Amino acid sequence: MKKPSVFIIFLTVFIDLIGFGIVLPLLPIYSKTFGASGWQIGVLMASYSVMQFLFSPVWGRLSDRIGRRPVLLVSTAGAAVSYSVFALGSGLDGQFALAVLLLSRMFAGICGMRPEVKPIMMMRPPQAMERRPASKASPPTGS
Repeated sequence: MKKPSVFIIFLTVFIDLIGFGIVLPLLPIYSKTFGASGWQIGVLMASYSVMQFLFSPVWGRLSDRIGRRPVLLVSTAGAAVSYSVFALGSGLDGQFALAVLLLSRMFAGICGMRPEVKPIMMMRPPQAMERRPASKASPPTGS
């Protein structure tokens, strides 16, 4: 694989981890400010991981079908949109703000592939996943 491709993959991992690291510590603070109960904070915190667990196989199949680069671009753009919605939701009040934060975290989980998966994506392009034809060599015979 070319060097720029490796750089792009590591850049997307870096952006994902920075975004996750900025948002996660703010969730309990915003939740308490908006009057969330303990279970609501738990749902808000877990929503990202649950969506990521459910949608990772979908992203994997899609990347095998259409290629790695479009999936990485859509995933990164979706994460940017979800962080923007989170920022907008943090300026709202009450239960509506909590609903917007929950939706933004769910969307971030849908768009966010695990950072560990991205380097694996560069190791095996979709073409390598196809079956190789059987060898033309004759099978060993017993003598």
